[in-house]
Amino acid sequence: MELKSKLWIEADGEPVFGRGRRFLLEAIDTYGSINRAAKESNSSYRRVRSCIKAMGVVLSRYENSVVLRSRVDNSREKAVRSFQKSTLYIF
Repeated sequence: MELKSKLWIEADGEPVFGRGRRFLLEAIDTYGSINRAAKESNSSYRRVRSCIKAMGVVLSRYENSVVLRSRVDNSREKAVRSFQKSTLYIF
């Protein structure tokens, strides 16, 4: 027998944050690219953009040499860490 669970956050009946969206935010932060994050998650760029919009994430851009990178702002990083901790200690 196995005990399994999933945890996500909803607002007005719509999912706002969960494991998949956490992965997207981490991928955007790691790769510095929404397009690359979409490819890593086997999702379309459009779907990733709509998830970002639904989460209310603000992506800041900064110039690093020639490459422009997108990074997740600090408040969302804190939310991701809190979500990770909460999924570990549910039971």
